[in-house]
Amino acid sequence: MPNSIAALKSDFPRVVVTVREGVNELLLPALANGEIDIVLGRIPDQMDYFNVIHYPLYTEPLQILAGHDHPLVSENRIELEDLLDLQWIVPVVESPVSNRVKLLFESAGLSPPARIIESLSLGTNLGLLQTLDAIAFLPGSVARHYEAMGQCKILPVGNLGQFGEVGYSISAKRQLNPSAERLVGYIREVAAKISSSGSGT
Repeated sequence: MPNSIAALKSDFPRVVVTVREGVNELLLPALANGEIDIVLGRIPDQMDYFNVIHYPLYTEPLQILAGHDHPLVSENRIELEDLLDLQWIVPVVESPVSNRVKLLFESAGLSPPARIIESLSLGTNLGLLQTLDAIAFLPGSVARHYEAMGQCKILPVGNLGQFGEVGYSISAKRQLNPSAERLVGYIREVAAKISSSGSGT
C-alpha cells in the first residue's frame, strides 16, 4: 500500500488519501455504504456479501516473525511446539486469520498458546516485537519486507499454510472516481511484482 499511495500522490499531489485499519466485518459495510472507496487486504472466505466485488491478486503464505534480538533468531530449525510457551501476538478473534491460526495448532495436535496479545495493528505489533521477546503471525510479503529492513527476523518453522488470498474490494453499486481508479492500477502493479518475485503465489 505505501508504494501505491506514493505513486498516486505523484500523479495527484492534492488528493487526500485516508487509510483505515480494521477487520473485514467493519470495513466491507463501510465500503458498501460509500464511506470508503477501496478495501485492500485478505479476501474474505465468504465472497458474496455486502454488495461488493472482490479482486484476488495473489496468495500469501503465513510466517512467524520475531524481533531481531529474539533468542531464537539464530536457530536453523524450529518446531511449532517449541514456541507454545512464548509470548504471542495473534489476530483478534473477529479476524478470519484467527481461525486459520487456531486450525494450524489443532492440525499439529497442539493447544493454542496461553500467553497472547490480540492485535491487528501492524505498527503496534512491530513495536511489541522490539520491546518483548514476542513472536507474531504475519503475511509472508510483509514479514519479508520488515526482515529486509533489519527490524525483525522470520523464524524457520517450516510450512505454516496460507494466510489467504490478498486483493482489493470495491462497491458493486458505485463507480470509482479517477484518483481511486488510478490507485487500483498502482495496487495491481505492486501486486504483480510481489507475485512474480515469489513473495506471493
